[in-house]
Amino acid sequence: MRDDRELMKLEGAEAIGQLQDLANLVKYRIRPSESHPALKLPLS
Repeated sequence: MRDDRELMKLEGAEAIGQLQDLANLVKYRIRPSESHPALKLPLS
């Protein structure tokens, strides 16, 4: 049972890391084109 919980923690941490990587891609690398103004995100 303890091993299962440890595995779940590791998998959760990996999933969080992947989501953070994806968020960084969206935040810093994807730039909507001028032809799609509705897709532009407000800069904060």
